[in-house]
Amino acid sequence: MAVPMRDVVEKHGDFAHGGDIEYGVKSWERAGFTPEEADAWLEARCFEAVDARRLADAGITPEQAAQSDEEIGGYVDTIGYKVANGDLSVERAKEAVNA
Repeated sequence: MAVPMRDVVEKHGDFAHGGDIEYGVKSWERAGFTPEEADAWLEARCFEAVDARRLADAGITPEQAAQSDEEIGGYVDTIGYKVANGDLSVERAKEAVNA
């Protein structure tokens, strides 16, 4: 049985929806993700659907985006988080995961 997008977004808390669950749901749906795909990106700490789409379109998987990298941006977090936070470009992310 498929999990509704709302449940996925709620599960990941404020980072996933910024306090507006409906907006979060619509963002992931507009970006073309299924709930299962959105969950994988959110697990990778890529909290912005548009950035998850950019990474996916560049050939980066959620598993690759979940890799931590402390050299980029001066702090330790996932590649997905750093792209969504604006601290890492998609091009640099591709280099980091060798995509």
